[in-house]
Amino acid sequence: FIAIFVVFPLKFMDLRERMSFLLVLLLLLAPAHSYAKAAEIVVFAQVGNSVTLLRKPWGKNENIHVNWYFNDQILIYRNPTASTQNQAPPNWQGRISLSTDFSLKISPVTENDFGIFECVQYELTDRTTDKYKLYQVKMSTPPPLLSGATLTLSCEIEREGFNLVHPSIHWLGPDDKIQNGYSNGNKYTLSVIKASGIHNGNWICVVQYGANSILNATTNVVIVEKAPVNIWLVVAIIGGILVLILLAGIAVIIICRHRKVMKYTRRKRRFCCCKK
Repeated sequence: FIAIFVVFPLKFMDLRERMSFLLVLLLLLAPAHSYAKAAEIVVFAQVGNSVTLLRKPWGKNENIHVNWYFNDQILIYRNPTASTQNQAPPNWQGRISLSTDFSLKISPVTENDFGIFECVQYELTDRTTDKYKLYQVKMSTPPPLLSGATLTLSCEIEREGFNLVHPSIHWLGPDDKIQNGYSNGNKYTLSVIKASGIHNGNWICVVQYGANSILNATTNVVIVEKAPVNIWLVVAIIGGILVLILLAGIAVIIICRHRKVMKYTRRKRRFCCCKK
């Protein structure tokens, strides 16, 4: 059918028209090339903690130029021919560095660091680009609790990042025991009934995603132990109070008797004086 469709019109065309017709036909029949946007690499981080954006190995390290950007702003770069490092923007100074494999290290992470990072690598005339998006994980910090109370912890993952990778969550307490809570969408909660001294200290919400990506979100828990009651101390205190009460009673009795004696003595003296 296609052959008939092509050959039949060509009989009635001159050479120029035939060439134009064939060119249009080739364009229509040629497969369309779609260029899909590269997916952003999901990375989770906690404010106050540190995070590393891993550079994908590419080319030869001794020849690689590496540029790291945040929201299209240059942060830090590696130039194999330069002896000095660039100066980071003011709000990043002292918080970013390159590891030995030119990955980007951020420590500590701040509220303003969540966004899109870009790693651009050059080797001679070749170039490759990888994009990362940093998502926030928030972990609650409970107030100090009395021993025996219920400890409740929550770990909330930014919804967009959660929906992209669907991480698995578990908890590690100060006793290094793995505990599992319950989830409500992108928020995970752990409840420990009758918390005690073994639950006092650093708690970790372990967020596992991707092949080998793990975030350890941390918080500190303070459990206040109730002071143990010493029965003998209580007995001693009560005994001391009773002794004080007894002594006070004796003192009152002595004072009252003394007053009666003094009163009787005065009356007797008056009576004797009148008789004389």
